[in-house]
Amino acid sequence: MRLEQLLNGVKVVKSNVSKDVKIAEICSDHRKAAKGCMFIAIRGEKRNGNDYIKEAIANGAIVIVTDKKK
Repeated sequence: MRLEQLLNGVKVVKSNVSKDVKIAEICSDHRKAAKGCMFIAIRGEKRNGNDYIKEAIANGAIVIVTDKKK
């Protein structure tokens, strides 16, 4: 699926990726992030997915969805 299809109707604050990029899968566990995936950083009761963004990118994530302000 293309990023543009996934983001239909979603306000994008910042993007360094073409909307035409193909997303292989969507994951929220940085350890399962693979080449071409979209990583969704979720804040949980015990852990914060934002703390694992660098690891997700190192594992191949090409799109990051976060509520974290840079």
